[in-house]
Amino acid sequence: MSPPNDFSSGAAVQAGIDDLIAEIDDSMRLLSTGCDVDLSGFDRRVESICEAAQRLDGRSALGAAAALSDLVERLNQLTERLQQAQGAQERSGSDRSDRLRQANQAYRSPGSGRDPSHDDE
Repeated sequence: MSPPNDFSSGAAVQAGIDDLIAEIDDSMRLLSTGCDVDLSGFDRRVESICEAAQRLDGRSALGAAAALSDLVERLNQLTERLQQAQGAQERSGSDRSDRLRQANQAYRSPGSGRDPSHDDE
């Protein structure tokens, strides 16, 4: 997480946007390896950057608008990756449940010679 910034200049806003884009890229890399990501507070930081960009004028505002467009593109990519990761987790959980159910059925099948309800004895 980046340190707090007052974002009083176009350069500060650009640096804040660059930090957010770098964090998004890092998060997407982590997601691609199956790791979880912590994005707590991220929405507030994006909101702060957007508010600061609205206060800029002239060339600074134009530069911020272009950088914000890049940020929006990256946020859309991150959203897609998060949805894919969530779907993969749901499928994985479903697959595990199916395998556990199959294992339990096989374990309890007639002729297995075991009664799982008596395993603690």
